[in-house]
Amino acid sequence: MQRKSASVLAFLSIAACSSESTTTAPPPPAETQSDPNPPQDQPPADQPPEETAPPKPSFPHVVSRGGPVITSPRIVPIVFKGDPMASQIESFAKKLAGSSYWNSVTKEYGVGAISAGDMITVDETPPENIMSSEIETWLTGKLTGTTPAFGAPDENTLYAVFYPTGTTIQMENAGEYGQSCQGYGGYHFEIAPGTKKVGYAVLPRCGDIDDLTVATSHEAFEWSTDPFPESAPAFSKLDDEHWAWQATMIGELSDLCTFLDLDGLRPTELGFKVQRHWSNMQSLAGTYPCAPAKNVPYVQIIGFPADDASVPDYQLYNKYIHTKSFRVAPGKSATFELLAYSDRSISESIGMRAMSWQELYGKPSDTGFTYDLDKGYAAVGDKVKLTIHAPTEANYDLLVLASGRVASGKWEGDVFYWPMLVTNDGGGGATVTPNTMPKKPTGGTRYTSGTRMLRYSRSQYTSSGR
Repeated sequence: MQRKSASVLAFLSIAACSSESTTTAPPPPAETQSDPNPPQDQPPADQPPEETAPPKPSFPHVVSRGGPVITSPRIVPIVFKGDPMASQIESFAKKLAGSSYWNSVTKEYGVGAISAGDMITVDETPPENIMSSEIETWLTGKLTGTTPAFGAPDENTLYAVFYPTGTTIQMENAGEYGQSCQGYGGYHFEIAPGTKKVGYAVLPRCGDIDDLTVATSHEAFEWSTDPFPESAPAFSKLDDEHWAWQATMIGELSDLCTFLDLDGLRPTELGFKVQRHWSNMQSLAGTYPCAPAKNVPYVQIIGFPADDASVPDYQLYNKYIHTKSFRVAPGKSATFELLAYSDRSISESIGMRAMSWQELYGKPSDTGFTYDLDKGYAAVGDKVKLTIHAPTEANYDLLVLASGRVASGKWEGDVFYWPMLVTNDGGGGATVTPNTMPKKPTGGTRYTSGTRMLRYSRSQYTSSGR
């Protein structure tokens, strides 16, 4: 997660264009008398036309914005005197160095093996409340040469600051989502002490050692593949067609797997719990997209939005991203076709639910869009009908299709998500500015009520289709 506190969604204004007829289901034909002698190359009038094959799914991938990655990464843990988890933090950093876990998830992005520097113990008492800008000022001061233990600033080093229980961190202008352990479990960003840029991570204490090492693995991997997210962003952007994934789950490589890897893993070589991270190779192959690979059926309910939409790039404000959306006229409804997908043969049905991104985060939706599915279960390869009901006022939503395997009426195993953009342009391409949407940080190891709800309450997914 990057430190920047303004929401991706808060900056979006969407101009949707194209005719609704390109994606809505056509009206039934008018009743006509059957021709008793139809041409031989056409089926009789009372014979239903042959169904067309569904479109081939297109899977998302993360692209680089052109910034560097860290080819020789190094992590230096920084703790405060008396931290009861200090020895575990030091042990985790040393075991992470050179681990096959690290190498297996970073090599496709050109990142090398990670090393660990000596842990720095600061003889200070951290404040009960601190702003993210104050942390930057404090760390910059430590790296200007006045504190020998920190050494000279090193662009290849992640300075990971671990705050103990009792310290609450607040990001500027981010509201409830900017408070540590409410909106995020860690973040990384950049500072420039002297003439060099360096990356740093902030790790609040949001639970036990498992929570802390998961967050640390998350931020270390994101830093190595996007070390300077403000001045020279690297792997932080989804391909344009799948922009909705970025707006919903954020575009850095660990953020994308926060929802898709709720259980994490505990490699024997580490002995600590860590997170999986996004793999472009696995995603483009249509398999479970988080690495190290997980041997589970990857099921999805996939939509095929075809209407053009332009959205401002949240990092490069003078540029636009041209993506696809489901467009529904204001105050109207339209039906679209979805595909039940699996990367392998399965005996179970695929359960499904359609929701707003706000519901994914445990919030009620206020966008005015509602969604209905024509069924709650489907077999692999089945077509599913989605009906979208649009509000009369111009707005947009991020529709999230949740899916998972269902046996004996219960969802089992992993839950997967397929986000898509939904628009109603107010009649003729009017610009939409969704000022009423709640803010959230641009990424992160999130500990929101939505994430916890999805982890512990899979029973919320029923056959109702909503």
